[in-house]
Amino acid sequence: GNEIASANTTCVPGNSNIFNRPEISELPNNLANGDVVTIPGQNLGADAQLVCGEQIQETLSASDNELTVFMDSKTGEQPFYVITANGVSESQNVNIYSLDFVLPKSSISPKEVVPARVHYESIPVGTKLIFTNQSPQTVKMTIPGGQTIGNTCTYTVTNRNATIPVNVTGITKGSFTIALDMKFEEKQQRKN
Repeated sequence: GNEIASANTTCVPGNSNIFNRPEISELPNNLANGDVVTIPGQNLGADAQLVCGEQIQETLSASDNELTVFMDSKTGEQPFYVITANGVSESQNVNIYSLDFVLPKSSISPKEVVPARVHYESIPVGTKLIFTNQSPQTVKMTIPGGQTIGNTCTYTVTNRNATIPVNVTGITKGSFTIALDMKFEEKQQRKN
């Protein structure tokens, strides 16, 4: 309540950015644990941090318009938001999933069977796991419950968490490669 002595006080115009709350662009519905993710936004700044659930993610780089982080979180649907010196962004719910494709070897003999497997957590039911045999003359690939057409076998996720076998059988001797891709069903993004 006391008047400030003007002889000892200097007033300068403030920076309008301090009043601008950070904003992040709409994120994908599903993000992989262990991935590096770049999130566009506004009013982020070099001190921006992404919070996933209750855990701050490791920031690799940050600027006013972009934040790059390493995802290391528990799996499942969690709120995402950015905290900065200027405040906290609006929250978005994002599903964090993990996917591990174990192929114990990459070469095979005729009639040899290589038992590979895929373990995943928190992948939405209805998601398609697409396995492509990059060496069709060397191996035959089958997945119980999957549909094989040509060099591709598609498996539709029926449980959010599971381990599925991928049976690889040698046709000829040689090295082989199997690629794995995913196709999520589209769903509406929800903001908190």
